[in-house]
Amino acid sequence: KQWYQRRVAITVGYTLGAKPWDMSKPFNKDCVANLEDYSEEIRNVREMWDIECLKDKNMIRNILTVWKEIKSLRESQGFIATNAKILVYKEQTDFAKEDKVWQKQIKSTFEEKKEELVAEYDVKMKIHANEMAEWKMQAREI
Repeated sequence: KQWYQRRVAITVGYTLGAKPWDMSKPFNKDCVANLEDYSEEIRNVREMWDIECLKDKNMIRNILTVWKEIKSLRESQGFIATNAKILVYKEQTDFAKEDKVWQKQIKSTFEEKKEELVAEYDVKMKIHANEMAEWKMQAREI
């Protein structure tokens, strides 16, 4: 929950900072640097949130697995008269609301990845264009 709330807060800050600035004013490199910092922070928080969710899921799975092993060991050793139980409570949730939130998260993650890949593609295309220009210059000299 903490990582999700942090991600939402950073995303809102990024969205507010990404609004088109006044084109009559000179280009502000600090603004671009801030937006890049925000997008990096969003990526980091998303990764941490994904890792935390995976850890939670694995921990619950491990707890249940160990409990089943303990239960079968107690039965095999003849200690079944002692009452030992594990209680797992399932939270009542609004599935439609959770599905909307989940879809929104998936869409936002997809858009973030898409922006990241487009930026990487643009950088590679600029490098390629520069290398082609150099190659053409060298070919003319020969």
